[in-house]
Amino acid sequence: MPVTINGTSGLVTATSYAGAGGDLTGITTGKILQVVQVIKKDIQSHTGTSFVDISGFNPSITPTGSNSKILLDICIQGSSNGSGALNVYRSIGGGSYAQLTDFIGDQHPNSSNANRTTMSAGGQDANSFESFAMKILDTPSYSSGQAVAYKLQIGSPYHSTYIWYINRSAYLHNSTYDKSVISTFTLTEVAAWP
Repeated sequence: MPVTINGTSGLVTATSYAGAGGDLTGITTGKILQVVQVIKKDIQSHTGTSFVDISGFNPSITPTGSNSKILLDICIQGSSNGSGALNVYRSIGGGSYAQLTDFIGDQHPNSSNANRTTMSAGGQDANSFESFAMKILDTPSYSSGQAVAYKLQIGSPYHSTYIWYINRSAYLHNSTYDKSVISTFTLTEVAAWP
């Protein structure tokens, strides 16, 4: 690739990129191939120890490359009035969802009853929002043309009366103190690298 250095400004300019036509087609690993995002604007709540889907929050991406990795960028705003937990699930080719067990905590060394989960809500201040943000680099096994979909489930495994709230605080005051917010779930297909 010929390079020109401007002796006055110090600007370095690549005059051509052989074999790639200047569009990065010559680079086969590590580049972004596509991005998909879902935005959840509605409010959702769930009471109890069972886990349920966060509704309308299940993005799907059909990889264009072979052996691509999928970067999950999760940002949830909400709160819990107790001890809440959140887990991530994946479906390939329209099949059933399976939990991503590679992305849950190990068994707690000092608590055999500890819940192994991906994210947790503490319920420390139910008047305020908590932001739950995480990036996960997943390596799904898929065939050409198969969609890879993800979803999140929330629950409060510690106590049946605890409540999860998505896009709102646990307590409302019927005033401008209250806020409705959004949560986002973004999938980025990244070309595989060695």
